[in-house]
Amino acid sequence: MEKKVTRVEDFDVFNVFPDLAVCVEKHTRRFGPDFRWLRVQLLRCSESVPANMTEGFYAQYRTEECIPELRGARAQIRRIKLQFCQSSNP
Repeated sequence: MEKKVTRVEDFDVFNVFPDLAVCVEKHTRRFGPDFRWLRVQLLRCSESVPANMTEGFYAQYRTEECIPELRGARAQIRRIKLQFCQSSNP
């Protein structure tokens, strides 16, 4: 039987984001002054993903209206991954 999603917190992936934000904060501390912009961008992305999911879930009442917000969150996760890869190979 499928679990009914009635709150954004019911998405398993949503509950990973606090750990992601802490991880991003810890790993970007070592960035030098030349990469401060990248640190700021990564921190913003890690914080905006759950915000976008929440906004999309609670502001929209139909699934098809929520999908664009979830796609935006997925794009931000990909951006975080790409920027981490770039920062480890300057």
